[in-house]
Amino acid sequence: MSIQGKAEVITQEENYLHVDYDKSKLVLFGGEFSEGTFKNNTGSTADFAIGTVLARDTSDNTLVPYDDSVTGDGEDFIVGLLYKSISQLADAATVSDVSMVVGGEVREDKIVFVASGDDLDTPNPVSKLTPRDDMKRVGLRPKVVNELYEHDN
Repeated sequence: MSIQGKAEVITQEENYLHVDYDKSKLVLFGGEFSEGTFKNNTGSTADFAIGTVLARDTSDNTLVPYDDSVTGDGEDFIVGLLYKSISQLADAATVSDVSMVVGGEVREDKIVFVASGDDLDTPNPVSKLTPRDDMKRVGLRPKVVNELYEHDN
């Protein structure tokens, strides 16, 4: 069994360690996947979490973080969600064979926007679509999920 996400140490004492694992998954049902080359275009070294919203830079055909304020290079049109995290990627560096989710039901609370001010319900100034609508256009269906695993016997 693999656990996606990060572990957070809640309490650590001499003979006791309590760790809170994020057991939730990004893809809920009907996941469709694709791969591509990812480029960090943020201007600095950065970490990219599972669920980062991706666009395609049409100038070099790389996957980049979605940013609705950048127009003309395709960075304002959603193509998928990052499926595995990327750590400490230098500015303008690329990673090949990056997996992304391009279809299916996904957890709304796992969707990550890199650009400040972007969220699921703020319309794109160019297309006038919200990112939620743009995701549905490519086959991604964000869903609100209430986790009950903490209440299991």
